[in-house]
Amino acid sequence: MKPKYLEVDTIDNNNQSVIGYAYFTRLTSWKDVRHIDVTKRHSLFESATDGNGYTSHDKEFNTNQKKYYLDYVEYKKYKIPLSSCANMFNNFYFPFVYRYSENGEIHYIHSFDMDDYFNPLYFEFSEDGERYRVYEKTRG
Repeated sequence: MKPKYLEVDTIDNNNQSVIGYAYFTRLTSWKDVRHIDVTKRHSLFESATDGNGYTSHDKEFNTNQKKYYLDYVEYKKYKIPLSSCANMFNNFYFPFVYRYSENGEIHYIHSFDMDDYFNPLYFEFSEDGERYRVYEKTRG
């Protein structure tokens, strides 16, 4: 896919007003969120959940399972667990989200990869959360 450059509104999470503009490059078309079963030897095991939804960091985590469940997105073979994608609609932690209009529809770039603080990838998820697009912030 050819990268698409977008000028987007920066929206205040508290009152939904436009507070500025930012520029992004869309790097992918719509892709499906991946769901796989992993073992304790998998590189992303710490982000996987047991049958009750607990991760290895929770004291209720079931250590006796053979397989654990992992949801992730992928970009250029880089697997990013959904648990590493910060939801920017949480106005306690993030004061704003990014919004743009395309083909008469409103879209939000509202998540980013918390594992890469200095040059994170950004994500737009579909309303059902099963599809995503990847973005890179170019300025703003």
